[in-house]
Amino acid sequence: MILPLLASASLAHAPHDPTYLLGVSPAVATDGFVVMSRLPSQNWRAEDLVASMDGGVTFSYAFRGLENRRKLVDVSLSPRFPTDGIAFVTSEDAGWLSTDAAQTWSVALPSTTLGLTEIVDDGSGGLVILASEPGGPLWRSTDLGVSWDPIALARPLVTLTSYGPRVVAASASALYVSDDAGASFTTVPVPDVIYDVAITDTEIAVAAESGLLLGDTGGLTRSPGIEGPVMTVGIAPDFATNHTVFAAREVVGPYVSTDGGASFELSRSTLLPSDQAGGRHFYSFQFSADYTNDGIVFSNSFEGLIVSRDFGASWIELDTRPPALVNAIGLSPDYANDHTLLVGSSDGGMWVSSDAGASFRITNNDMKLSTVYDLEMVFDENGEQEAVLAQNGNMTWGVPPYDHWELRSLPQGIDYTTRVALSPDWANNGVGLVGTRYYGLFRTSDHGASWTSVTSNGTGLSSIAWGADGTTVLAGNNFGRLFLSTDAGLTWVTLPMSIPGAPAWVTADDDGFLIGTGGGLFTSPDGASLTRVDGFDHPIHQVEATGDGTRYVVVRGGGLYRSDAGGPLTQIAPSLTEIGLPYEFGVSPTFATDGTLFVGMDEHIFRSTDRGDSWTEVTPTRIRYEEDCQALRPSPSLISNRLPRAGASITKVSLIPSDSALDFEFWGTGIAWIAPTTPDLGEADVWVDGAVVGHVSLQAPEADQVEVFRWDGLPWDIHSLHIEATGSEPLAVDAIDLFRVPEPGTTTTDGPTDSGETTPTGETGDPGTTGTDPTDGTTTSTDDDDGKGCGCATPSSPVLPWTALLALGAVVRRRRAS
Repeated sequence: MILPLLASASLAHAPHDPTYLLGVSPAVATDGFVVMSRLPSQNWRAEDLVASMDGGVTFSYAFRGLENRRKLVDVSLSPRFPTDGIAFVTSEDAGWLSTDAAQTWSVALPSTTLGLTEIVDDGSGGLVILASEPGGPLWRSTDLGVSWDPIALARPLVTLTSYGPRVVAASASALYVSDDAGASFTTVPVPDVIYDVAITDTEIAVAAESGLLLGDTGGLTRSPGIEGPVMTVGIAPDFATNHTVFAAREVVGPYVSTDGGASFELSRSTLLPSDQAGGRHFYSFQFSADYTNDGIVFSNSFEGLIVSRDFGASWIELDTRPPALVNAIGLSPDYANDHTLLVGSSDGGMWVSSDAGASFRITNNDMKLSTVYDLEMVFDENGEQEAVLAQNGNMTWGVPPYDHWELRSLPQGIDYTTRVALSPDWANNGVGLVGTRYYGLFRTSDHGASWTSVTSNGTGLSSIAWGADGTTVLAGNNFGRLFLSTDAGLTWVTLPMSIPGAPAWVTADDDGFLIGTGGGLFTSPDGASLTRVDGFDHPIHQVEATGDGTRYVVVRGGGLYRSDAGGPLTQIAPSLTEIGLPYEFGVSPTFATDGTLFVGMDEHIFRSTDRGDSWTEVTPTRIRYEEDCQALRPSPSLISNRLPRAGASITKVSLIPSDSALDFEFWGTGIAWIAPTTPDLGEADVWVDGAVVGHVSLQAPEADQVEVFRWDGLPWDIHSLHIEATGSEPLAVDAIDLFRVPEPGTTTTDGPTDSGETTPTGETGDPGTTGTDPTDGTTTSTDDDDGKGCGCATPSSPVLPWTALLALGAVVRRRRAS
């Protein structure tokens, strides 16, 4: 049984969430279809391909049949996508075709390293698929990938685009123009360095080192309206009528021209440029076919995905990697009695359940970071429970009831922890391992008091598994390499097998190791000798062993499989994997008797109590947006200061100047404002969906983590929150909580109907009420998150006043690497 899946709760987010691939339906205004690539919340996993049917508000996996072993490169939608649903995706190992709007995929160009792709209208009712091969030809198919013809072009290509049967490809120094859907090309030299090209039937715009070049094959003229280098360009549909061109420089953009490129105006989005991407930050501009009337344009970038619905006058950042993405699941070593479950999130901190997932509370108190990359729950040397968390550059400890956390730093300079794995005899020997993204493995033998490097620097550790003997350890990294230790992690050797481009996953039980790779599934009795499992040569998404002989395997192209006590792997729970692919498991210590396990998929958590035959969704109803230095966007001025406060939810709160306002657009049923109170803070009017619904004063005795405002019971839809200072004192925001479904005790309303004074109660319930905790256990206990030093590049132009609601994720987002 599957209970209904909850959709993503908010539009808000912050840099950087690289969106390298993007395809927008020509009819996006009506069908809402957007397909894009997304880095998972754990960057050492393979990229996801996700699709949206609501214009980018919510996304779901588009993975079925997509079994790429290596990196996704490009995506293209048919010019007639609203009626034919045809899409093509290239990867570094194949080309993949969908004829059902990205619901399923099949290999159309196998065993080929591919680059750019474009689906072209041939002008006579047919379609042509073009796919470039770096170091090889441009491949051309007129029968939806059944057969392919090579077209010789100079290489490598930097861009490939079309308008009707007209196709333009470009190398760094020349254009290749075709008027017959790519059957033949004419070379047009360009005495410049080319970065991007956009075309109509009569116009060509070239983003180049010297600036923006406009014209056609007869000649190109540099636009006086924008300085070079220009890295990205897009020409709006019906250019002859609207004369609209979009452009972006390396970091700054978008720029908009409505006079055919003669002049440009900067229309800055909510994105703050990251210092982790050099050169080009904006990758494309893609339009609704009816742009002249609906004004819809998308742009994908290193920092995220943005959309304008008003001809580029204002932009909304879409929440492609929301903070509720599940990174880790841990079950108490005494789960049979206490039913305690911990869930670590991508950027919302920690959820704790004491009733097997029936309800959750947010407990981030004294936590220094908002992201929990991995966790384990064990008994310590005194026989007491503890939880060990891997966070960015830190290890964090907690004990029941898991409402406070203690930081234990790794050696200085070590960041991006990825996995933690504690010895089966942890209580006695205190030995544990933590993997990192760049610095290999670290080991402790004193219960985490100190850590020592035990490997040379290396790429991200994706998985670590201890053998049943407590001395053999197998680890895998995100490039498919395996590492073996036979002395409890003191020394390591690299195994010769490697599947480049795909993470390796390992798990272990009394029968040895189970290993999932981009090249298939393997077993090993000792971690050194590997045997391929017949019938499983597909890329593996995750593996898990429960300790009683039961094993689980997730295949990346779709399917969850179970093996019982050495028996064959059999597919189970197809209704679960129709929704998504499990990528995190949490297994009951008494699985042999209670059959309980949890899985995390994207933002969602499912529980099974019958060994995986049926599943119930237990996703928390409340999402916390913790970070704010990049996501929280007051207007007209930026956050003027961030005040350290020991009781704040992840170390600091944001001060908003008295002349400013905060806008937050979200998808859900309610919203709450979490803030400190002090006598020197200010007051604000609060608006929901364009109507004043309350007045909040933060002028109260000093307190932390106060829910100063809540508005819930809204119908499930897109809503807006607006907080506007009304006095001369600043406001403060610690976090914003979003409700995915109405919480118990609330009633659905048709929208804001009243306004009134709300005063802080010091409790986590509704202001002005008795202050009791919400009955589902989802409380807003005092929390702490990221150090809130985003360390991102400063825009080279001043931030402009906002002219429309911004899509915000209230909370400081720490720098994330791609």
